[in-house]
Parts: sequence; C-alpha cells; structure tokens
Amino acid sequence: MLNTKSIDDLSFCATVKYRSDKDYSCDYSSSPRLCHNIVFMLEGSGDIIVKNSIITIKKGDILYIPKNSTYISNWKANPSCVFHSVHFNFSLSKAPFSLNNVSIQKLPNEQFEFLYDKVKTIQQYQYSKPASVYPQAQAVTPPICLHGIPAFL
Repeated sequence: MLNTKSIDDLSFCATVKYRSDKDYSCDYSSSPRLCHNIVFMLEGSGDIIVKNSIITIKKGDILYIPKNSTYISNWKANPSCVFHSVHFNFSLSKAPFSLNNVSIQKLPNEQFEFLYDKVKTIQQYQYSKPASVYPQAQAVTPPICLHGIPAFL
C-alpha cells in the first residue's frame, strides 16, 4: 500500500465540488484523465461506463479513477447530482505508482465521513494555505498500491 509520508509524494492535489440539477454526461473515452481522481458521491447517482462494464455509484459511495483512464460517465440528478472529487498526481520520483495496473473501481466506503472531512479541509485551504493541504490529502490517497489491489486504509 502507498504510504504517503511527505509533501514530495504528491505533485498536485486539488478538489472540486460538482453540482447539477439535471442529468448530464461526460465523455473521456478518447481523452484519458490527466490525473488520479477519488470521487465522493454526495447526492444523485452516476453510471461509469468502462469498456463493456458499468459501475454504478450512489450517495455515500467512493470511486477511484486512475490516471490515464478512459470512460464515459452519466450523472443522474435526483433531485441534484453532487459529488466532490480529489484530483491528484504523484511526483516523478514515485512514477511506479502511476502505472496503468489499477482499474476504475468503487472503494470501500466504511470510512466515508472520516475521509470526506479530510476532503473538505483540502477544499477549504487548497488556495489560502497550500502546505496544510498535503497532510489531509495523504489521509485520502492510500487506496493506490503497487500491484493494483486497492488497499484502503
């Protein structure tokens, strides 16, 4: 399991909260994601289409999308669609963690509230106090490991 212990492990980390009051889709099937993403589903639901399979997420689910992934996402508002995504990359010195051996997947959500509290802290301080973001990000990013097996906390 990846154990991020210093600010050097992450080269980029930011959060974005997405909200829509109507259904919508995003097509990343021909443009791979430029960073890793951990999605915390807050309202509504989503279907993530990866090759010939569909991963459905709903309120309280956590989704991991590795860097370089291609997929189509269909977001369903009920009444709204709200999710918070942590976008991150590892530093070049940690390049083995960026290998394409992990697929898009739902992660165990037993610690959803604990982890989501860390995401809210990242959101709060990512621009005003960037140095305080990385300890919070280090608590959220451990599901990535060398062999592509999710090792979640």
